[in-house]
Amino acid sequence: MQIGELSARAAVSKDTIRYYEKLGLLRAASQNPWNRYKRFGPASLTRLAQIKALQAIGFSLAEIHALLVRDAGQHPCAELPATLAEKITRIDEQVSALLAVKALLQSVAQSCDTRCEDQDGLPGCFPASTGSRCC
Repeated sequence: MQIGELSARAAVSKDTIRYYEKLGLLRAASQNPWNRYKRFGPASLTRLAQIKALQAIGFSLAEIHALLVRDAGQHPCAELPATLAEKITRIDEQVSALLAVKALLQSVAQSCDTRCEDQDGLPGCFPASTGSRCC
């Protein structure tokens, strides 16, 4: 199939396919020597589905490249458990940070109303405020 058909079947743009080729994530099966049109096989459709699935769970293109593009004899599954554990650790850290922000917002919401202002006209109950605290 040519790039247009691959694009339609995989629901990605032609530019995305060309970009993935440039990054080495995707390879055409062949290229016509006269018009330089590239032909893609079913493996390209599978590879695009893999890339989309990995992006959906938070992998960057660089991380996807490290997982999918290997030298002969290397197996991506060998490093996958460690990569996933690292990603889970980062997500746990982000969740903790977001929970801290949520707790702060809840605290401010409980102690602040719109009538309470500091000398700059800002709500005085925010931690960075220099004026009075909310009542």
